[in-house]
Amino acid sequence: MSEPIAKDKNLFPRVKICPDTGKAALSEYKVLQRLAQPRRTLVQFTPLTGRTHQLRIHSLAMGHPILGCDLYGSEQSEQKAERLLLHASDVYFEHPSRGEPFHGQCPCPF
Repeated sequence: MSEPIAKDKNLFPRVKICPDTGKAALSEYKVLQRLAQPRRTLVQFTPLTGRTHQLRIHSLAMGHPILGCDLYGSEQSEQKAERLLLHASDVYFEHPSRGEPFHGQCPCPF
């Protein structure tokens, strides 16, 4: 998914897809599992850029808000989860003082 993201000045702190003023944003995704009751899909997202609310807004733009999302979800998607079902299972970065690569991992709790 490649959709430019811009601040939504009228609905702070929300952002919006905006081809005119948005900054480039790229997210890859992979469907891991489709579940029937209640109907939902487990998705692995990989953000290739780091825009505010990038995964939330890209998921919404595909027509599938992240369950439990209070900013971009629908009434139906908010009712399917008590909290935002977005979890960083792997984080990679260069350690700021040692300069060494770091990989943090935490299994998904849902």
